Amino acid sequence: GIFRGGNLAEGRFTPRTFGGQLVGQALVAASRTVAPELVVHSLHSYFLLPGDAYSPYIYMVERIRDGKSFSTRRVIARQHGESVFQMQVSFQVREAGFEHQHPMPRDVPPPESVPSQEELAAKYKDDPRVPEMMRGFLHKRLLLPFPIDLRIIRPKKGGGA
Repeated sequence: GIFRGGNLAEGRFTPRTFGGQLVGQALVAASRTVAPELVVHSLHSYFLLPGDAYSPYIYMVERIRDGKSFSTRRVIARQHGESVFQMQVSFQVREAGFEHQHPMPRDVPPPESVPSQEELAAKYKDDPRVPEMMRGFLHKRLLLPFPIDLRIIRPKKGGGA
């Protein structure tokens, strides 16, 4: 299949594309070519060339294999006629297995209780204690919402991971 992806940041912060955006869009494109009951098993991706934040991407998904339990796809992202990104992704039927994820720390506050980047920018954009160059950045930051909701917490003194 062939899919088209836009550029979320559109050069607002850098002339390059955020790599996570390429990975996410390629994964969505690949996911749309497999059965809905399949989940991602593994993926490997390669950034071949810098992406242009002002131009869309064309994602070409190749079916490598469709088996009873696993499906494999290769995705190539192209821009200006060149391959800029490549991903190999394996999907499988959901199965019980080992859990490798650490449990969520108990002392982490819920995300909605932590100020968003927009809230922090609004709070500090006119604060004279903040360097002038940074205040200018914060004013721009409020005009151009970022597509990722990132909330920063400060660890307690003496605490660790």
